[in-house]
Amino acid sequence: MTRSPAPLPAARADDDPAELLRAHGLRATRGSLAVFDCLRGSDGALTPDEVFEGCRASGADGIDRVTVYRALDRLAQAGLCDKVIGADRTGRYLARGTAVGPLFECASCHRIVPIADDRATRSALRQLERQLERQGLQAPDAALMIRGTCTDCRS
Repeated sequence: MTRSPAPLPAARADDDPAELLRAHGLRATRGSLAVFDCLRGSDGALTPDEVFEGCRASGADGIDRVTVYRALDRLAQAGLCDKVIGADRTGRYLARGTAVGPLFECASCHRIVPIADDRATRSALRQLERQLERQGLQAPDAALMIRGTCTDCRS
């Protein structure tokens, strides 16, 4: 279960990135926009190195690794992305709104992807929440990570 309240409404795919950054108290610099666009364009969590390479591949010249790290920190602090630590102890980042439920991490390549948000997933999460309540536990900010092997690594 991944639940972290965003300080402002969650980002939608059609939101203007620059306005969204400003609405969350950030400057819409070339570097922060490139990093944010890279995260929003990914279907899984990215390491800072993957974000850096993604920015370079998209033509965002002049952006160095320090800029990427700083932008990721600011985006996470502003609630526009989530930082997930995998089994390999590497931090990976997901645009907020991408991880609406549990995550899957491949034990081989450590790729982290959100599990589809469907009726069965929501039902399973509600059951887990009820079990926690029965045990007298509260989890206002909980994360559920399922580990296994992805399709690419099984091949």
